[in-house]
Amino acid sequence: MTPTSVGMRCPECSRERTKVKTIGSISGVPSVTQALIVINVIVFVVQTAAGAGLGSGGGGTVFNHGVLYGFAVDHQHQYWRLVSSGFLHIGIFHIAVNMVSLYFVGSALEPAVGRRNFALI
Repeated sequence: MTPTSVGMRCPECSRERTKVKTIGSISGVPSVTQALIVINVIVFVVQTAAGAGLGSGGGGTVFNHGVLYGFAVDHQHQYWRLVSSGFLHIGIFHIAVNMVSLYFVGSALEPAVGRRNFALI
């Protein structure tokens, strides 16, 4: 056994190089993050065109058929509301803050965990 900084290791294991991800070694364009931002903005534009206001408050056809409403999910089996509600925003300030937050978090997290894992998250 060979003493190492992480404890005792066998000689074969202590000779192996472990690949370490650092901020400097992570590269790539956060494409899933960009796609999520585009999808959210498109849904917001469609939602606004369908009758929702730009200020606070919901409304409109898209909002009413996509908002997370527990009774509709539980008793009417409208399970799409579990996903669609994540893309609905109530007003221009709401979507602006959410998309800026998504950009910063996604730009750091997506390269670290990978595109597929970030999409699943």
